Amino acid sequence: MSPYYQFSYASGNQTVHRQVQHETYAVTPIAPATILNMLLVALAGGLLLFYIIEANAIAADQYTTQALNREVQTLSETRMELAQQQAQFENTSVLTSFALEHNMIEAKEVSYLFESGNVAYHLSGQDLPVR
Repeated sequence: MSPYYQFSYASGNQTVHRQVQHETYAVTPIAPATILNMLLVALAGGLLLFYIIEANAIAADQYTTQALNREVQTLSETRMELAQQQAQFENTSVLTSFALEHNMIEAKEVSYLFESGNVAYHLSGQDLPVR
């Protein structure tokens, strides 16, 4: 095969002949060890990426667990405080002392505004409708 290509083309009234050199490149085969090394580097890179992702996931899970444990501890403390307050309010001596400190008196013979039914008719001076 010739390293030159010849071609002709017409330009106006003339025919132009050209000769172009064709360069050939020799393809060198890749050694099997090089292919193996590239595959091992790619595998190591993939394993490193997998390790980083998994380590990040584990750290995120531990952070979430710690945050939830702190929340459980806070809620337990709040529950204990509320149980203590409930016990204080259920104790009648505490309520009695609170009432005495604030000059409260016991309500006796209480009459409720809506106890008799149609209060609006009584307040407006109209007679109640007969049922």
